[in-house]
Amino acid sequence: MLDDKRKKLIFYFCAIFLFLLIALLTKDEVTMAGIESSRFGTIQALAEQNTFALNHTTFRTGDRLTFGDKIYSDKPLMPMVIHGMMFKVIAAVTGISFNSHYFLSIYLTNLLGVGLLNVILFVLFFRRLDRDVEAPFFSKLFLSAGVLIATLLLPYGLTMNNHTPAALIFFILFLLLMDYPRKDSMLPAFMIGLTAGILFTVEIPVGGLSGISSFLIVLLFSKTRKPAKTAAYSAGGLLPIFAMCLVNYIAIGNILPQYLVAGGSFQPVLPVISIGYFLDILFCGRGFFSYMPAMLFIIPVLLINRKILKNRLELIILITVAAIILFYGLFTSEYGGWSYGFRYLLPIIPVLWFFIAREYAPKIRSWQYTVLSVLIFWGIVTAYVGTYNPWTSSYEGTRARPSSVDYYVRCPFAANLLCISFEQNPDSVLSRFMINRVYGPVVAAAYLNEAFINTKNIEKLMQLREYCSKNPQTQAKFQAQ
Repeated sequence: MLDDKRKKLIFYFCAIFLFLLIALLTKDEVTMAGIESSRFGTIQALAEQNTFALNHTTFRTGDRLTFGDKIYSDKPLMPMVIHGMMFKVIAAVTGISFNSHYFLSIYLTNLLGVGLLNVILFVLFFRRLDRDVEAPFFSKLFLSAGVLIATLLLPYGLTMNNHTPAALIFFILFLLLMDYPRKDSMLPAFMIGLTAGILFTVEIPVGGLSGISSFLIVLLFSKTRKPAKTAAYSAGGLLPIFAMCLVNYIAIGNILPQYLVAGGSFQPVLPVISIGYFLDILFCGRGFFSYMPAMLFIIPVLLINRKILKNRLELIILITVAAIILFYGLFTSEYGGWSYGFRYLLPIIPVLWFFIAREYAPKIRSWQYTVLSVLIFWGIVTAYVGTYNPWTSSYEGTRARPSSVDYYVRCPFAANLLCISFEQNPDSVLSRFMINRVYGPVVAAAYLNEAFINTKNIEKLMQLREYCSKNPQTQAKFQAQ
């Protein structure tokens, strides 16, 4: 039997181990994907040049806006402002810059600005699970670590993005909402609003839908002074939104988020119920559940534990999660662009995982727990493959052209596996299988060429040339790239 002191030591050791794992895997280079380079350009501009304009930065990107002779990122600015100020502090303390220490600057920005957030999520997740559930210590620790190492949070925690911060903020909002009936007062209502508002500035659709449901929860679960508490909630929510509008106006003279301004990357999509698209983003090549099959256990959780469906607060939260899935299924058509899995649904991972962990942590000796563990290990495999490159060049749905090799590469997991196997040994059994059986030599060679350009892997491009020269089937297509 472990005493509390030993449990704490094991927990702290696990947190340190996870941080070291992330530190080992964190990226020190930026891919050609505009999603990433656009953000790093703004971070450098803010930290080193005190401007939002990208004209004189190291990073070139297609995800941009042009006003006169000025170039700007079309990504939400608030996260990049925070990262830019963080790097300004790092630069002041260490003397490094993107020009003098290019790889180190990228590495530290990714590790401290993104990867560290995953470790904080693990800490919050375990502490809440440990508080709420009577279950074996190692069961709770295993399931808490699983939210990081067996989901898409791992690969995206290694590189600059807005989904990792959104996942942490959404989980914090979830914790605040779960506690609200017990802490029914003005300050908790204000903090819920503030958290929802911050989430809105990081990921607008998730923040908007969460903001509506959070307002409803504050309204329904306030026992007294409902108008005052909903006003406190609204004040908290409007503060970060006002700050976002102010930053946008200072940057480009428009209070709207950059990608909603004319010339941004946002392309309006009329809501269309496409069963094929929903299957792809949930169960197939980009599938939320195919990459993280342990998430499927949310279904038996809802069937077994009817208390959740009778708990109005938890039901509202689950409806919010369903609304987020529905929103992205109806209003997107490009699968998240060049990315691993379906990145838009990353923010809902910790909340769904918590419902699953809370239900199954005590059932460690059951066959269901065994099945769950097997699925978690499959999630570890997919997460690890994703660490190769979260910004995988791949099929972009309505944006894809049949003349592009991306049109024929529909599964980023298989695409990353092709690149990994080729890098390790082009003549290995796995590499030959991926080249000859999965894609065919022509598509495989063309895709590897694009993938290595995307990751700026010159050494492997040269290796690919040599490989193609020895394999006539791939030569013509490769030379055409």
